[in-house]
Amino acid sequence: MLLARVVATLCRVRETADGPDIVHSGRVRSLVITPDEAVLTLHLGGGHCSSAQVVAELAFDVLRVQLPDTDLYLRHERAGGCHAP
Repeated sequence: MLLARVVATLCRVRETADGPDIVHSGRVRSLVITPDEAVLTLHLGGGHCSSAQVVAELAFDVLRVQLPDTDLYLRHERAGGCHAP
């Protein structure tokens, strides 16, 4: 099934080299895939802005590879975490 394949691939994205993957750490809040689009919602608060951006980009890269002919959207929740300068 497509959803299971994409989630399994997202399990390869780690917050740090020896840290947990983004699925099991709770960063992936939802993933909705329709024939035309996919929406991934990540929880990116509670960390450094630069590491959150890297995690988001890696997750988006997974979607790009797994769903090449699909419109992709990345949403994020930020509870705490990054603050504007």
